[in-house]
Amino acid sequence: DEDEDEDEDEDEDEDKDEDEDEDEDEDEDEDEDEDEDEDEDEDEDKDKDEDEDKDKDKDEDKDEDEDEDEDKDKDKDEDEDEDKDEDEDEDEDEDEDVYDRENDTHGAPVFFDAVEEMQQGLQVVEIAA
Repeated sequence: DEDEDEDEDEDEDEDKDEDEDEDEDEDEDEDEDEDEDEDEDEDEDKDKDEDEDKDKDKDEDKDEDEDEDEDKDKDKDEDEDEDKDEDEDEDEDEDEDVYDRENDTHGAPVFFDAVEEMQQGLQVVEIAA
């Protein structure tokens, strides 16, 4: 009986050892699964960061393009303003030239104005007489 008891004890010990081994295997499997999950999470985070970087680069490119467009528009507006100013200056110069030609004929217009006033004055005297 003692031998049988010892055999049973040994069998129980072996069963217990096998159970412990199985438990250890399960724990290792769980650890591996957790490691895989962590790796996947890290990969997802890395992908997310890369996507954010790409989006940031796109935004920066878009901002640069908008800045360039604004600069072009500003330059265009400045050029148009300069052209307008030049046209106005030319118009003023032309108006001054026309005025000078009409009014600066060595005093002739002033003389003709005086003659006209004298003629009107004579007419007034004639009517009164």
